[in-house]
Amino acid sequence: MSFRRRVLATAGAVLVAASAIAAGAAPATAETWGTIVSTSWAYTDIRQPFTSFVDQDADAPVGARVEAGYHSSKAYFTFDLAPLRGARVLSAEAFGEEKAANDCTKPRSTQLWTVAEQDQDPTWLRAPREQTLLPGPGAPEDECLWSRVEWDVKAQLAQALAAGSDSLTFVLRMPEGKQYDPAYGRSYANKLSITYEINRPPNVPAEGAVGIQECAQGPLYNADTRPSLRARLVDPDRDWMTATFAIWPTGEPSQRTELTTSGIPSGSVARATVPADYLRDGQSYTWSVRAEDETDASGWMPECGFTNDFTRPGEAPGISSADYPEGSGPPGHGGAGIPGTFTLAPNGVSDVVGYYLDYTYVAADEPGGGATVSYTPQYAGPVSVNVYSVDRAGNRSPSRRYSFWVADTGPRIACPREIGVGLPAECTLTATEPDAASFTYQVGDGPETTVPAVDQAATIEVVASDVGSLTLRAWSTSAEGVRSGFRTETLRARDSPKVHSEVYPENEKGGGPGIPGEFVFEPGRTDVASYWYRLDGGEKVDVPAGPDGTATVTITPETSGFHDIEVASVSADGQRSRSTASYFFNVAAPAD
Repeated sequence: MSFRRRVLATAGAVLVAASAIAAGAAPATAETWGTIVSTSWAYTDIRQPFTSFVDQDADAPVGARVEAGYHSSKAYFTFDLAPLRGARVLSAEAFGEEKAANDCTKPRSTQLWTVAEQDQDPTWLRAPREQTLLPGPGAPEDECLWSRVEWDVKAQLAQALAAGSDSLTFVLRMPEGKQYDPAYGRSYANKLSITYEINRPPNVPAEGAVGIQECAQGPLYNADTRPSLRARLVDPDRDWMTATFAIWPTGEPSQRTELTTSGIPSGSVARATVPADYLRDGQSYTWSVRAEDETDASGWMPECGFTNDFTRPGEAPGISSADYPEGSGPPGHGGAGIPGTFTLAPNGVSDVVGYYLDYTYVAADEPGGGATVSYTPQYAGPVSVNVYSVDRAGNRSPSRRYSFWVADTGPRIACPREIGVGLPAECTLTATEPDAASFTYQVGDGPETTVPAVDQAATIEVVASDVGSLTLRAWSTSAEGVRSGFRTETLRARDSPKVHSEVYPENEKGGGPGIPGEFVFEPGRTDVASYWYRLDGGEKVDVPAGPDGTATVTITPETSGFHDIEVASVSADGQRSRSTASYFFNVAAPAD
């Protein structure tokens, strides 16, 4: 495997030092500092001129040495440039650690060169061509060995990145006059590193928009006299940026003006508001934006255009409906829940693109054309809707109010005033439309259930799953499939018991002092095992429930006048009902 190919294969092993900018923190400057480490290395030896010693677990020999014979070596180090792709190099230094020196009295003479790429591993006789001698070495002269010997590689690193190179290879060697002199020979750690200061320019801004309209939707029409231009800025180094927006009348670049917004973090949307006195009604404009960090600027975003339209449609639209005629009175048409078709017309406005019927939008069948929309009234009686048209810039016309009468065709609903939680309650549905064949009803958000109609009526069971209110909605359907309007009834569900007494009716006079009376407690929920009650706020009294969930207690009032009983139910697992029942009765005086 060649040295060049193996370097590319190990690109994923590059170690990139963490950026000097912590994740999520606002950077102080636009530059990023870091370190990359060589991904592969090799050395050659004059003693074995056809052998390449690749990625050995040993120090890198440089220059001559005498060890079991004479040797002279060069060491090659290759770096993967993928982590720096697209960056501008502000400074870069290669450095390595010295491990040994043959003679510390000789001056440090190691050179660092760039070498040309080749498709084979380097050997002494098949060495890559040396290209540029780099400034260095940098280390204290009075130190024999130094842990960080440096060479300036800024220009060569920048050149390689500009050329789009995937990698960059350096060679450590001695000068020609000293390459073969053992006194100058040294060894280095088998890795070189490059510490760098770089800046990547911001990306070209994207997601351009005028107000809420994205440029990609085009063509855009603007009704705002001070529209907001916006675009998302991203910087690979996560720097804070300045956005420069440029705008000009389409075809008139000499009237270009620029708007600047600063302090924008990477990934955020930059906005600029166009001054109102710059824009003219009916004029088309072109704009773009670029991002700048403290060092570099992005390219300009692809141009985005819009046309101003500050003039709203002058006439309210026309509206008509055969299903719900305007101005109709009782008994009305259709019914609650029965949709009707409404026809909308531009009323002479040529640039209408759509209509709103209350909050329902429908597009015109063509620019300046009409539309049809389905509208379903939700209650019987007088109903009014508002309609207005919009042009391509979103300008709204004056509104038009359309009033009609919705027939009351829903079935009558008769239910208990209150129902218990989990306990079936009977409700009666009675049709108001002739020939009702069935009823369909829905409890809350539950499923729709259809039952047959018998003599225009049906009895259904409603079950509440929890305390609170729930809505019962019902409609009838004839044998021919004609549906009535719907009617709704709001039911109240409680889990408190029901209390009644024949001797002491609720809120009425009865009995008398010393006259006992039976009070029956009926469950307001399922799984009632017992009750507790207290008379006039006194001590609680526990009472077991029978198999049917009811309980009967005898109370003998001692005084005449008003009294009250508070009652709660208790389930088999000890859970008390969420609400209690209060029962008031009036004990008759003896004279009564």
